[in-house]
Amino acid sequence: MKTTGMVRRIDELGRVVIPKEIRKTMRIKEGEEMEISVNGEDTLILKKYSPVKTLDKKTEEYGEILSKHTGCACYICDNDEITAIFGDKGTEKGAKISKALENCLRQRKSGYLRSTESFGITCGGEKSDIAFAPIISGGDVVGGIILSSGAKPMSGADKCVKLLEVGAEFFAKQLE
Repeated sequence: MKTTGMVRRIDELGRVVIPKEIRKTMRIKEGEEMEISVNGEDTLILKKYSPVKTLDKKTEEYGEILSKHTGCACYICDNDEITAIFGDKGTEKGAKISKALENCLRQRKSGYLRSTESFGITCGGEKSDIAFAPIISGGDVVGGIILSSGAKPMSGADKCVKLLEVGAEFFAKQLE
């Protein structure tokens, strides 16, 4: 565990303010849910809650099937990191998603970016020819599903986007 040297007081309502620098570094936004756990008798752990991670087995199965049938790499993410991946040996599960992908998903629309546009799915992981769909549950974007055909054009891109929308809606229903 890494210490920050920052100390905060608990107020009369039991609240603690997480310093702005830490919120910015960890991409913690106002209204975001936090998971609280304890370790031993004197360690309190605050962790960003990810509803997508609760679907771990289903996302892995779906990603594997989608990758197999489309011939594309499939990525499933929450709002911070890749939670499932198939067909891409260069990207690891747990890799942080890029700001560009985060912004695309936040717009709440599915899309397709052609091979002429280079796009970072993960921080430092440039891809081209990608389709994506946000997973929206309870009115909030909680993650997304992404397909990448690599450098070659995606065959049936419109159908791939529809497949992603169906998958995103399925996962959203699982979270309700």
